[in-house]
Amino acid sequence: MYAKGMPAAGSNGADSRPIGTASAAVLRPVVNFAHSTGVDVVPVLRAVGLTLAGLDNYDVRIPEASRFRVWTELAARSGDPLFGLHLASEYMATSSSIGAFDVLDYSLYFSSTLGDALARFTRFSRVLSDAWALKGTIDAKLARFRRIERTPAPEADAFFGFFAVRARLLTGTDVTPREVSFAHSTPDDKAPYAALFRCPVRFGAPASEIVFDAKDLALPVSTANAGVEAILERYMTEMLERLPRNESFVERVRTVVARKLCEGPPTLAKTARELHSSPRTVQRRLGAYGTRYTDVVDFVRRELGLRLVAEGRLSITEIAFLLGFDEVSGFRSVYKRWTGTAPSRARLNELSG
Repeated sequence: MYAKGMPAAGSNGADSRPIGTASAAVLRPVVNFAHSTGVDVVPVLRAVGLTLAGLDNYDVRIPEASRFRVWTELAARSGDPLFGLHLASEYMATSSSIGAFDVLDYSLYFSSTLGDALARFTRFSRVLSDAWALKGTIDAKLARFRRIERTPAPEADAFFGFFAVRARLLTGTDVTPREVSFAHSTPDDKAPYAALFRCPVRFGAPASEIVFDAKDLALPVSTANAGVEAILERYMTEMLERLPRNESFVERVRTVVARKLCEGPPTLAKTARELHSSPRTVQRRLGAYGTRYTDVVDFVRRELGLRLVAEGRLSITEIAFLLGFDEVSGFRSVYKRWTGTAPSRARLNELSG
């Protein structure tokens, strides 16, 4: 078991509310695997309004909260504390599992190189799940792929386990990550993680992440087919365009900050309450996007401040109040940092221009 216990059945296993939707088809592998271990999957699906036949419909979207619930319920009913890890190592590691994630999976199968496959997954993961969003950073030595959203521990295990076994299956080589990190707590038995990933694995990290040697990205995919790859890419691009816009967590924070500015300084505690989250969670999730709460506040204030000063309809004092500054001098100082000039002089320049 995990050191702090598995998520309770029906909980999302994360410390923030899941946003967005997922294709019902993304649940097919976990449902099949759970069924193969003797779990009665029908009532779990029924609880979120799904049927086994419904998992074959790629275009049906379900709330991410429902997907999380199915994951945690099936993992709990299996009685296997490493349910997600075993899903990856036993179900996803064979060639017969290719296509388990439909068009996205096939696009990896026909990619030119491992790097192309990982880039394609990063770009198009949303066709299957909004919460699968990744932030990829690549330099001369390392290629990092970090989860943006925190998800239930079994799902996170399966997700990065899938990355490792697919890399080996696609390239026909024993690709080994440099390191893997999980946001969830340390399990009682870490040996299965070492056996699957064959690299250092740490737990309780700020975000879940897998890291490869950058040179491994050049490994060719043995089943590459440029023609099919191009067709699938066009198809997934069209699918993305049809999906409803998914507001990122950064955009959600910006919206709350902008709405609450006139009520006074937009503290992290106030914003976290509006998001039904904790200050620590807000900071962590923003960090996954490579930004901080203070950066978000500065961005919102700058966007609004520059526009309001340029419009000239409000006094500098009124603008300072609307942007949540206790003193006008605070706004003047920040505005000068943004532009190199005082807001009153900038307004004069606008008028004279």
